[in-house]
Amino acid sequence: MNNIIIDKKYIIFDMDGVILDSMQGWYKCAYRMLNMLQNNNATLTNTHKKEIWDNYNNMDKLNQKDFLDKWYKEMDKEYEIIKIKDYVLDFIKQAKDNNIHLAIATSTPISMVNKVLDRLDLIKYFDYIEDEEESKEPKYTGKIFDDIVKKWNINCSDCIIFEDSINNVKIPKQKGYKIIGVYDELSSYTKEAYISLADYYIYSFKELL
Repeated sequence: MNNIIIDKKYIIFDMDGVILDSMQGWYKCAYRMLNMLQNNNATLTNTHKKEIWDNYNNMDKLNQKDFLDKWYKEMDKEYEIIKIKDYVLDFIKQAKDNNIHLAIATSTPISMVNKVLDRLDLIKYFDYIEDEEESKEPKYTGKIFDDIVKKWNINCSDCIIFEDSINNVKIPKQKGYKIIGVYDELSSYTKEAYISLADYYIYSFKELL
C-alpha cells in the first residue's frame, strides 16, 4: 500500500463516483425523467448535467421535491446493478489489514446507501456512514467530514478524503484535510483544477495498491 495512505490512519470516502461506478446511473435516471434521453445507453456529458440542473433550478420547491423523490426512486432501481469501481475493494481490504479506519460521507440518502452497500457486502468495512440529512448542511460546506472526524476524536490533519467532486473538498482542504482526487468521467472537466488543489490525484485505485 502507498506510503501516502499508511502515514494516515483515517480515511473518509465519497460513495458515488469513488467507491461505486454510479455517476452515469444518477444522471441517466434524471435525464430519463426530464424526457430528454432517447437512447438509454447514451454516454452523458457535462452539457447534459447542466441541462438537468438548469431544469431543476427553474422548478418551484414543490416540484423540486417531487423531482428528487422520483429521482431517488429511479436510482434505487439502478443501484441493483451498480458495481464497485475497479480495485476499490482491494484497496479497502488492504487498508483494513493496515488498521486504517474507514468512513463514508455522501450526498445520497442513507437508506439508499445502506441498501446498495449491503448488497455489495461493503458495510462491514466502515466505522461511520453519514449523509447530508444527518449533517444538516450541504456536503460542500465540509461539516459532514468534520462530524466524522469528531466521532473518531481526531484532527482534520489526521484524515484523508477521497472525493471525485472538487467542489466538495475546497473548504476541507483549507482546514487541513489531506485530499486525494479520484477521476470520474462525469467530473473530468475539472481534472486540471483538481490536480492543482489535491494532495494527490488518481485515475484508479490500482495506483495506491
